[in-house]
Amino acid sequence: MLHGTSPLYEEVLGLLAQIKTAAVVGMEGRPVLVEVHIGAGLPSINFVGLPDTAVREAKDRVRAALLSSDLEWPNRRVTINLAPADIPKLGSSYDLAIALGILVAGGKLPASAVENLWVFGELGLDGSVRSAPGFLAVANAAMRSRALLVCAEKDLAQVRGMRGLELAPIRSVRQLIDGLGQPVTSGESGAERRSYRKALKTVVLNGSGIHGNEGWSACDLDLADVRGQPHALRAIEIAAAGALNLLMYGPPGSGKTMIARRIPGILPPLDDDSAMEVQLVHSLVGAARAKRSWRTPPFRAPHHTCSASALVGGGSGMALPGEVSLAHKGVLFLDELSLFSQHSLDALRQPIEDGQVIISRSRATVKYPSATMLIAAANPCPCGHFAASAHSRSAAVSSCKCADAAVERYKRRISGPLLDRFDLAIPLKRVPPELMISSPPALSSAETRTRVEQARAVQAERIGAKATVSGVPSAELARRLPLSPQPAEFLARLASACGYSGRRIHRIQRAAWVIASLDGRDDVQVADIEEAGRLWIHPYGES
Repeated sequence: MLHGTSPLYEEVLGLLAQIKTAAVVGMEGRPVLVEVHIGAGLPSINFVGLPDTAVREAKDRVRAALLSSDLEWPNRRVTINLAPADIPKLGSSYDLAIALGILVAGGKLPASAVENLWVFGELGLDGSVRSAPGFLAVANAAMRSRALLVCAEKDLAQVRGMRGLELAPIRSVRQLIDGLGQPVTSGESGAERRSYRKALKTVVLNGSGIHGNEGWSACDLDLADVRGQPHALRAIEIAAAGALNLLMYGPPGSGKTMIARRIPGILPPLDDDSAMEVQLVHSLVGAARAKRSWRTPPFRAPHHTCSASALVGGGSGMALPGEVSLAHKGVLFLDELSLFSQHSLDALRQPIEDGQVIISRSRATVKYPSATMLIAAANPCPCGHFAASAHSRSAAVSSCKCADAAVERYKRRISGPLLDRFDLAIPLKRVPPELMISSPPALSSAETRTRVEQARAVQAERIGAKATVSGVPSAELARRLPLSPQPAEFLARLASACGYSGRRIHRIQRAAWVIASLDGRDDVQVADIEEAGRLWIHPYGES
């Protein structure tokens, strides 16, 4: 009650509560103030401040949750404002803030109990508090504001690598009210606030939730399962060491998919910063990674029917990250590359080149990371038996039954600019039966991973910690790792003879630097450029 006002005046004026939470916009959590006003009028609840359908439906979830928790629902007119009004409010994460605001405005809790408090979570009809997408972005914003963040108990696992964040994980709205609603033991404001929170269990994170390789799990698929295809195994080792893009093409049954699915097993564990960044992206779509896979590089393999929005990000309302961002710091594997729509594939060109996706909408522009290895597998024609290196129909193998026009249409599904984004492109042939049966196994994934880690250590010494050659601009890479005269002359002759584009020349250089680092060297030799050139063979015999 306002000082010096009568109950009748208060009835007309109404009661107001303000609860802090955040809206998720791209990778950021932007502060939002949930204002709840309970005033005279017929019982109703109205939302303002750009709420979407899920936010409007909160009235039914919050009402059921409060009643299930033996808490009162106001029999008056309730107005809920989500400020600032120019940010779209999406999803169910405002439920807990709305419920707390109604209880404060209804006099069940004093306003001082929620000072410097942020709340984030969805409510179940039984009063339970559930995790909501985007929690990690909100946690970052709350930490910058030095606020106590109330969240679902399940969310604690997402932020174990953070430092300085104060959390109050809860299971139900009843637990929150019991924790905040302690009796006042002193009239002093500071003591009063402390007493209201003394039963609310809090956790202050110190960044010690992950140690060493904890949270990293080895891939169940091992390179030792592969028989034959030594040049393909060499190519994926080079690709993994430099985080390079690789295209494998050949007939069905040649091992393209089998080899690609074993690439995660040869990638080193993620460092703290990369693991947190990957977790943040996955949190935005409500797919927080389990503790056992915290440091494991992500592996995404979308079906060829996925849309451009699913691949690079988008959707109605606030644009969400797509598969290329969910594969950040890991592998994006596109099997049956030629079956993806051309629009979807061409949409990948800029994210693969820049390492980030920028999506613009009328109300917001968001940016997501996309520093991923693009691994693709393709057949040379619809039936899969066209000679990959053939320049003419007469040179094709006799088992191909596709018409000339069908082969040409199939070739046009993958544009030249997209092919130019691949650092390596290699043909695969079917392994002869005798080799399948009697050939010795290849190096195991663990042995190959050790070589990859050593190569990345060599690269980090020259171009900076936590960096691979794929993440450094070409001009800076040339300045830090200049070619000596003999390799530079050889590369010039090779580029002239093969008609390489400027981008292709830079990618040959990158591959050569990686090859040198696998040998423990930081100087590129002619043999390195020669091998890099052999690992780029155009799938349709072009340069």
